[in-house]
Amino acid sequence: MPKQEAPTETPKRFRRQPGVGRELILAAAHDVFSEHGYARATTREIAERAGVAEPLLFRSFGSKANLFNEVVFGPMHAFMLEWEKFDAEAGDEYDVETLAKRFVAGFYDLLRANRGLMIAYFATQVFEPEVLAEPGDVPTFLEVIGLMDWATEVRTRTDKPSGRRTKATAKSRVHERINIGSVIAAALFDDLLFAAIPNRPTRNQVVNELARIATVSFPSASS
Repeated sequence: MPKQEAPTETPKRFRRQPGVGRELILAAAHDVFSEHGYARATTREIAERAGVAEPLLFRSFGSKANLFNEVVFGPMHAFMLEWEKFDAEAGDEYDVETLAKRFVAGFYDLLRANRGLMIAYFATQVFEPEVLAEPGDVPTFLEVIGLMDWATEVRTRTDKPSGRRTKATAKSRVHERINIGSVIAAALFDDLLFAAIPNRPTRNQVVNELARIATVSFPSASS
């Protein structure tokens, strides 16, 4: 009697945990956009790096532009939420210099960690703004940093008699944008800024100087 072969088991299909595919796509998109910029990056390459099917990318994000904006602004929104939480819990415990340094250090490190991606975003925003103008697009970078009224919030905390925080004036907002612009320039374009300096400044030296400038140059709420 011929020997019967054991039935072949059907291979089990691997299933990822919910949300894992999305995180893989975001991580892959971060690298691809950083390396190639927006225009030259393809959803096919992003999907391949993430190890997922390309249709999953579109089901999760809708379009390449939406994915790009999610990659760019996701970390920034997380930073802002973390700052708002810390700022609310800090109360009057920290002085303005300490708070300014904490904000500058966090924002600087965020930009440095996403340097290639942020440069790709600025290049796209300046030279190819139409590719980011899809319906439902998240706010532009300038609108996002407009939410960071950290300097006025910190400065008005020193108003001990009233204990209230005042609204930022037009003048204070100009100072705020200049200070934030200084952090962006130092984090993203340090190769140009410090090229002629024999001994390049360390991260701590840059952060300390940026925080000092922000604290000294920012006008008081009453001015």
